[in-house]
Amino acid sequence: MKQLRHKINWLIVVYKTILLCTLSIALLYLNQLIFFLTWGSGAGASRVSELWYIDFLFNYSPLILLVIYLLFIIINSKKNRFVNNLIVLFLLFVFYFYRYNFLDLFIQ
Repeated sequence: MKQLRHKINWLIVVYKTILLCTLSIALLYLNQLIFFLTWGSGAGASRVSELWYIDFLFNYSPLILLVIYLLFIIINSKKNRFVNNLIVLFLLFVFYFYRYNFLDLFIQ
C-alpha cells in the first residue's frame, strides 16, 4: 500500500495563523466599535447587549467569517496545501478560544 506523505510548510502555517488571529482580534474590536456607534452607551445599549444573539454575534462572528474563508480555501486548494490549511484551521480554533488568555499576555 502506498503511503501518502505530505510536506508541511511550517513557515506558511505560522504566517497564516498569525495573520488570521490578528484579523479575528481586529474584527472583534470592529464589532465593538460598530455596536458603540450604533447604540451608544446608554440604557438602550445595555438592554440590547443582553440579547443572546448580540452576544453570539460579538463573540463568534469573526470566527465564523474566518472559518468560512478557510473552508473555501481548503476546498479549492491543491492536495499539497490541504494539510497546511487544515493545520491553520485547527490552530485558529485553539487561539480563538483562548484569545483572552493571549491578550492578557500582551495587554495588562
